[in-house]
Amino acid sequence: MLALISGATSGIGKELAIQLANRNYDLIIVGRRIDLLKEIKDAYPNQSIKTFQVDLTNEENTQVFLKSIEKEDIDLWINN
Repeated sequence: MLALISGATSGIGKELAIQLANRNYDLIIVGRRIDLLKEIKDAYPNQSIKTFQVDLTNEENTQVFLKSIEKEDIDLWINN
């Protein structure tokens, strides 16, 4: 199973990423602070976790990001 979580650097988004990683989901985690995304990825070295540093309030950045994941088979999308 593959889940995408935006706003995964802190708060609810981070907790959802952790909970899903603990349930063996592969993750695509998105946020503005790559260092915080990397902490989550590093905590689960045996899982596929892709990190994307993106400010989703910027439409151009969002379009580039969406293009980069268009071939992913995402089962769960959490827009936090």
